[in-house]
This record gives sequence, C-alpha cells and structure tokens, in this order.
Amino acid sequence: MAGTYQTDGLGGALAGSVVDHLASQGSLAYSTDHALLLAVNAGSNTVSVFRVNGDRLALQQILPSGGTFPVSEAVHGDLVYVLNALNGGSVQGYRIVFGLVLPMFGSNRALGLNPTATPQFTNTPGQVAFTPDGSQPVVTTKADGSRRFAHRDRLGRRCRGRWGRRDRGLLTLGVGRREPAATSGVGPGRQSDSARELSTVSFSQSPTGRMAACLLQ
Repeated sequence: MAGTYQTDGLGGALAGSVVDHLASQGSLAYSTDHALLLAVNAGSNTVSVFRVNGDRLALQQILPSGGTFPVSEAVHGDLVYVLNALNGGSVQGYRIVFGLVLPMFGSNRALGLNPTATPQFTNTPGQVAFTPDGSQPVVTTKADGSRRFAHRDRLGRRCRGRWGRRDRGLLTLGVGRREPAATSGVGPGRQSDSARELSTVSFSQSPTGRMAACLLQ
C-alpha cells in the first residue's frame, strides 16, 4: 500500500445497508486529463479533490456536493458530475478550470425520487456516469428502475432535465454490470442541438429481462 490519506470529510451509511453502505458505484473518480482524484464524503455532503503525483496524493479542495449524501461521481474531460442520494436525489455539475474543480452555476438538478421510501439501500440512486461519447451524464436508480439524465449545453455550463420513461418494478443499481433477477431496462440517449438552446436528451427503453442491473460499460 502506497499510503493512507484523509479526505477531511465524513463517511456515512444508508439505512438497510450491510456491506456496501453507499449502495452505489463510482464513489471515487480519477481524471486522467488533470491528474485529480475525487472522493465523495457522504456524511458531510462534500467532495474531496486530491492532486495525484505518481503514487502520492495531496488534498487540494473540499467542495459542497450540492445535495445530501453524495455517493457517486463521474469525470469526462473538464466536466464532473456528482450524484447525491438522499432527499429525493440530485445531480450537481462542476468544471475543471486550471486544475481546480469549480461548481457550475445552474447545474444542480433534482431527480424527483421518493425521499421517504424505505429501505434507503434499495430506494436511492446508484450511479452517475457519462455516455461513451461523453455527451450526456446519466443516472441510474434502483427500486423505481429508471434512468434519469441531465441536460447540459455544449460548454457543459448548465444541467437541465426531463425524466425518461420508467420500467416499473426494477432494481437498477448502477451503469454497468448487471445481476440476474426479474426484469430490468436500459435506455440509450439521443441528443438534439439548437443554436441557442441547451442540448436535450430523450431515452428509449431496452428491457434487459433482468433485475438489479448494476453497471453498464
């Protein structure tokens, strides 16, 4: 082991969790373009940003996550999105500028999940990730079996949203590996652009024939 580094934040545990207390994928994210490692601090609603130098880390920033109980983050180029799991879920966008991670004004979007549903372990969003071409950030949920997606302009400055269709009765844990069970669905995004408007995303549904879909890669 190269070393242990404090995030100066607090960990947390979702109600109903036994081993995976965040019930998510992507609690650490690395930017190869900027040599930055990001870590969520679920208990303090913050994100720690480390500068990476070889096998050494140096804590550079501690940022508000833009919501409650951050569990996942995704990086693509200069863009970062953080997924907050509680109080109905939310996504916060950031941009990396001269090696600093800065919140993007107007990028926070609520997911509209039921904040009182229990247990939290299976009723909170599981992961934020980018589509392979980096054009859209996508969020998977669990108990309501839906994919939620954030809209951004061509510079990534804002994050707007409308919700895709839901596959009821699903358990989608993340964007990647899938675990067998009853029924699940995955939807590719389509983006349309206009000269002055924000890009929009719409989703089509592709049932996987399974439940507890964990990751899509």
